[in-house]
Amino acid sequence: LDCDQQNQALMLLNCVDAMGRLPYRSASEMEGADLRVFLGIVERFKKSCLITFRQNQGFAFHEVEELQQLFRRFDRDQDWRIWKPELVQVIEVLFPQEARCREFRPFLVQILQSDEELSLGFSEFLVIMRKIVDQQEQIEFVRQRLAIERLGFSPSEANQFRELFILADKENTQRLTLDQIRQMLCKSFPLNDTHMDQLRTIFHHAIFGTGHHSLPPTAGFIEFLQIMSEVVQMDWCSKL
Repeated sequence: LDCDQQNQALMLLNCVDAMGRLPYRSASEMEGADLRVFLGIVERFKKSCLITFRQNQGFAFHEVEELQQLFRRFDRDQDWRIWKPELVQVIEVLFPQEARCREFRPFLVQILQSDEELSLGFSEFLVIMRKIVDQQEQIEFVRQRLAIERLGFSPSEANQFRELFILADKENTQRLTLDQIRQMLCKSFPLNDTHMDQLRTIFHHAIFGTGHHSLPPTAGFIEFLQIMSEVVQMDWCSKL
């Protein structure tokens, strides 16, 4: 493969970094590469991506960029270090619900007290962010499991609802608006004005008291399951 053919093949294999750049190749490799050499280029690129992924604590490139911007915002001395009190403010911005959550607060206190250093650099900051995200996901997993049991859904039913939730969540926000849920339901059966009034009541009842405040109001997966449970009980399909 000559250089242009390599470029086309690498693009098809999605071998580009976060900046859209193709893998580094030596002058001899760019002059021409047989299958063995080309596969070596691809394997080398994958290894470098894995190393970067580990260095970034499993965060994607765009997530690291967002965290860098927030880190710099609280880095008042512009020395790529933030103080512990500033870290508390960062956590309150990134994890507002968890910062106010009684069951999450002891974990946050433990994180803040685990290091005697009064300030931390960006790499240490990423480690803490990963620990918080992992704990957040673990607590959410338990909450979802308990919600599925409480609502009486089987594992297969819960998985089907999860697929519907993911398909409706086109922007990958992990939350759905009332209109997104309406559009999802309309693909299965039409909703008349009475249905919409009932859905609106069900939606607001499900998200009331969750502590998640957003405009427009949105439902996470647990609230979505609650909404679907009530919709199933309403049995709108059989009344059409």
